[in-house]
Amino acid sequence: EVDPVLSILKKENEQQVLFICNTGVNLSIDDFGTGFVRDRKLTFPAVTVKLFSAADGADVIEVDPLTGKTIKLPATREGEAILFKTSFDELQSRLFLIGKTSEEIAEAGCRKDQTVSEIALNDDWQITPDELNVLPLDMAKYSLNGSEFSDPEYILLLDGHVREKLGGQWRGGHMVQPWLMERMDQSEKVKGDLVLEYEFFCDVMPGKDCFLGVEDAELYQIELNGNKLDTKDEGFWCDRSLRLRKVDRSFFREGKNILTLRIRYHEKLAGLETIYLLGDFSTADGRITGEKMLDTAKTEDLTKCGFTYYSGNMTYGTDVEIVPENGKEYHLQLAEWRGVGMTVSCNDGPEIFLSWAPFSADLTPYLKNGKNHISIKLLGSRRNSHGCHRTRNSDKKRRYRLRHSLDV
Repeated sequence: EVDPVLSILKKENEQQVLFICNTGVNLSIDDFGTGFVRDRKLTFPAVTVKLFSAADGADVIEVDPLTGKTIKLPATREGEAILFKTSFDELQSRLFLIGKTSEEIAEAGCRKDQTVSEIALNDDWQITPDELNVLPLDMAKYSLNGSEFSDPEYILLLDGHVREKLGGQWRGGHMVQPWLMERMDQSEKVKGDLVLEYEFFCDVMPGKDCFLGVEDAELYQIELNGNKLDTKDEGFWCDRSLRLRKVDRSFFREGKNILTLRIRYHEKLAGLETIYLLGDFSTADGRITGEKMLDTAKTEDLTKCGFTYYSGNMTYGTDVEIVPENGKEYHLQLAEWRGVGMTVSCNDGPEIFLSWAPFSADLTPYLKNGKNHISIKLLGSRRNSHGCHRTRNSDKKRRYRLRHSLDV
């Protein structure tokens, strides 16, 4: 048996539907010790599937989950079971229909593709983010009811300490959710005047106005370097609870910046969370380092190119000169990369979603004589902006970084 695969078998009308996925990891390992998905490399080049209760004369049809294309697989009978062969690349999923079919479906061939030549792509790519860059702010000093400011503290721990000083409890699974608390708990709220100070640095000032994302933003008075932010709601980022306030470019200064938030706080509020500075700027080591985002990059780690905490999608684009030859297929093959997923498109062709190895896209139908534009979109993860960024078991707090990298 192949331990790292999971399967589900269902009956749909007169056919059986079998879905099998390769988890890429030994499933007997404790769930918390399996590591990152990107490190799950187990492959199975030769697998025999044995399925009982298949109808006499049943065919085995494989359906490509990404394209919907179908092929008929060779199958044999062994008593009441039907047997057929398949394989699993890294994290690959396969879908099979088992039953009688009246449709003409091509049989799986035995042709082996051969690479005749390779076309080199440019090392420099145009890059296009689909949202603003971000700088998370999750360390703050606080003053409660006019007390001296504390030392900088991680915001979730700070929230717990403030709740304690107001006679309340730390947030946890025992709590009633904030949207129910007003109806269920009518006891008197113990309130306090809370001031938060966040410190960040700018090597250069942003070239454009920015935005600050804050949960329950309407409850706060917000200042940057003594300048009050407009209370006008500018929409949201990521989640409708994370409201945006405009930050005028002139409010920033080179060097140290102080962001101040004031609130009348009590334990029945949703709680203090990380806030997010968003804008067309570059970042490194928790600082703003460039007045705008880069628009070109090499095939390397994007977090080292001014996008340290960027968590949106990123599109790479390049042009390549090709004169397609009749009878030849042209595939874009990608090697190591980091991201949640990836799509590829050529010229005005549709996006081709690549979910698992081999990361190869057939561009043949979309090529034209001369210049062809190739786009590769890496799908980002909110883990890169939302964390977890900090660990309790380390004196030296560090940020985890989800790499966006691309090798072509």
